[in-house]
Amino acid sequence: MQPNTVVHSVIYDEAKGKATGVRVIDAQTKKATEYFAKIIFINAACLNTNLILLNSTSKRFANGLGNDNGLLGKYVAFQNYRGKTKQAPGLDIHEVGGVRMGHDPKTSLLNKWNQLHTCKNVFVTDGACMTSTATQNPSLTFMALTARAADHAVSELKKGNL
Repeated sequence: MQPNTVVHSVIYDEAKGKATGVRVIDAQTKKATEYFAKIIFINAACLNTNLILLNSTSKRFANGLGNDNGLLGKYVAFQNYRGKTKQAPGLDIHEVGGVRMGHDPKTSLLNKWNQLHTCKNVFVTDGACMTSTATQNPSLTFMALTARAADHAVSELKKGNL
């Protein structure tokens, strides 16, 4: 944990064909620092997760990490609270979408384990992975998806697949 820092982007290594870390910005000094890891979990809340991935550009991913199909940042939904008057976007606490999960890389960015189809060591486990929302609080679903993806990541790491 680094106080007063904001994740800017994921670092993609062209030679290795995978993500190798994250770039963070110190909110006070504006200094950029890079941190490296074998596996990257992005769980920054829907809108910020989309922003981080859109900021994560490289020669391979000129339009954002994992964005081969052009869907990154699209199809974002806001939770409809019963009895309240869809509020301005961003004021709700449960935005979803933009990094949608699905089987087909042509219509989604994440596989069934919440991994980017095109960069398997990056996992997205917040509301950004969801394709729709309801009126119920989705927080328990986010936690379950994260636990499931973390278990899969550990298993794949032990097998040498990540």
